[in-house]
Amino acid sequence: MLYEVKIWGKKLQCDICSDNQWYKSTLKTEVQSEENAYEYNKEVRYMFECKKCGNCRIFGMVSNENDTDDVNINISPISEM
Repeated sequence: MLYEVKIWGKKLQCDICSDNQWYKSTLKTEVQSEENAYEYNKEVRYMFECKKCGNCRIFGMVSNENDTDDVNINISPISEM
């Protein structure tokens, strides 16, 4: 399904091809804590893929860890129902 996306009240335009039609995917991010290997922070984010060129944008912080190179981050799609 195609979406016309507004971010902060402005229509989202692709910074590669200037198109404004997007496919929306729902993603789940799991971030393993640096201090505790058994602790995961789970968040839901939305990814928009440009219909014309395939450029992708994800909005929202994926991790609140200071150094994401030291953190195990897993991003997986959530099936649309």
